[in-house]
Amino acid sequence: MKHSLHRLLNTLLIATPLGLAALPAAAGWDEGLAAYNAQNFPLALKEFQALADQGDARAQLKLGIMYDHGRGLAKSAADAARWYLQAAAQGDVTAQNNLAVLYSEGDGVPKDEALAAAWYRKAADQGFASAQFNLGLIYQKGQGVAQDERLAAQWFRKAAEQGHRGAQFNLGVMLDEGLGMAKDEAQAVHWYRKAAEQGQRDAQNNLAMMLEEGRGVAPNAQEAVDWYRKSALQGTHSAQFNLGIAYDQGQGVAVDKREAAKWYLQAAKGGNVNAQFNLGLMYAGGQGIPQDQAQSLHWYGQAAEQGDAGALQNLGGIYSKALGVPRNRVVAYALYDAAAARDPSAENFAPGLRDKLIKFLNPTELAQAKALGQSLRSPDAPVLQTISEQLARKR
Repeated sequence: MKHSLHRLLNTLLIATPLGLAALPAAAGWDEGLAAYNAQNFPLALKEFQALADQGDARAQLKLGIMYDHGRGLAKSAADAARWYLQAAAQGDVTAQNNLAVLYSEGDGVPKDEALAAAWYRKAADQGFASAQFNLGLIYQKGQGVAQDERLAAQWFRKAAEQGHRGAQFNLGVMLDEGLGMAKDEAQAVHWYRKAAEQGQRDAQNNLAMMLEEGRGVAPNAQEAVDWYRKSALQGTHSAQFNLGIAYDQGQGVAVDKREAAKWYLQAAKGGNVNAQFNLGLMYAGGQGIPQDQAQSLHWYGQAAEQGDAGALQNLGGIYSKALGVPRNRVVAYALYDAAAARDPSAENFAPGLRDKLIKFLNPTELAQAKALGQSLRSPDAPVLQTISEQLARKR
């Protein structure tokens, strides 16, 4: 059973100001801010508009945010960009970052990744953590700048040191995998923990894995389970799967098949292929849940749709042995054949299981089975649809 590690976050962040520097009082600003915080957006708009027209960068930023998010007026990325630009030109770091995001995505302005990079850099050079994080992302992906993992790591570190949890997580991943810097699992744990303690769910999952495996930290299965649970409760499907494994195998907790099945089900519903496979196993054997061959077939089918060779093999067994379905050796042969093609390792039993069926197939059936297997070999093959069409032809 495989664990799931989360990779780099890659979503650019629009920022909202966490606090406002002390600036000379301007008539209408306090009234506008109070109205905005009370969600009295019509009054806030009136006050901010007057100030923005007079060149107040704070009010220009607020108008940009209101248009960006549709607060009190029709959402308009183009109008947001117009006001962000006016505030950004006056050096407002939040406006510079947010304008850069719009240029990165071509939202309300023509897409221009190089111009986006320039605005991120202006805000990042002023120490704005969200812009430093975003600048790290574009260096990591090579968007508007030459791809450079070393520079990506440097900008993530700058943001991480300011407490930006997304940057802390990404820095942990880069240290974990040796991207742009020397691999350092102990430092990876340090930054995963920083982000995890701020509630960053991917960091919680990865920290749990490091604790379970004893990488960069002394092994601690009980603490690993605690972090898996925190991440799982936030809806992280890989953490739900990993928590399921913990209960399934008694790692850091007492074995509890029912609890394992509960977490596998949540992860499986979210599309986690390993959870789908394990849930198929549990339904087949009645472990922690009532035995149900129809549900086993369903979850193996979902995993097979994602290309899982083990699920294809077990589906083959279902059709070969008539477990809750009519026996169909043509379909069984094809599924074993597809499993063998997708996983050619020596541990794969599918080739032997496939070949044992040959003596039960006449020449016409064998030809059909081979053709069907060939059509299922592609990772993109619609497994369930293809099987359904074959079964319909037989009827």
